[in-house]
Amino acid sequence: MNFKNILNKLKNPQITIFLVLQVGMLLMQFGIDVNNEWLNNTMVIICSILVVLGIMNNPNTKGFHPLEEEK
Repeated sequence: MNFKNILNKLKNPQITIFLVLQVGMLLMQFGIDVNNEWLNNTMVIICSILVVLGIMNNPNTKGFHPLEEEK
């Protein structure tokens, strides 16, 4: 797995949210107080904004093109 492939996977919002929540759980394991609900809500809002702006997308799907005919 090369670096470009890893960066491509980080464009998927679900993976980004999962990784941030895992870091939050790791911080909790070390005794740092982290509010998981706040962290989850914040990441969902940020990823939603990035999806709307077209910065984040799911690179494993072709996407939806309403004007193209189904084959």
